[in-house]
Amino acid sequence: MLTLKTAAALALVLPTLAAGLWSARLWLKSSRVRVVPLYAKLGQIEPVGGAQMDWIVGQLEANTLTGDLNAKAATWSAVTVILSALASLTNLLPG
Repeated sequence: MLTLKTAAALALVLPTLAAGLWSARLWLKSSRVRVVPLYAKLGQIEPVGGAQMDWIVGQLEANTLTGDLNAKAATWSAVTVILSALASLTNLLPG
């Protein structure tokens, strides 16, 4: 039979693992964001004479997406730390 201490620890292990893996997934996804110039997103070929503004727009969009993913990953990492701390505190429970 499970004690209160064991049940509490087990109840926190899976959410901790899930939150940690989710944050890792988000950071991996963030690291794989590619810069795509605007002309490519519009299905066009690179304009003659340069496409610096298209690349700048693509870089800004990539930065925004990367920043959003990093913010979500940081939040999930914080959740992981809190759940891990709670799991550690289950050692203080009787039994």
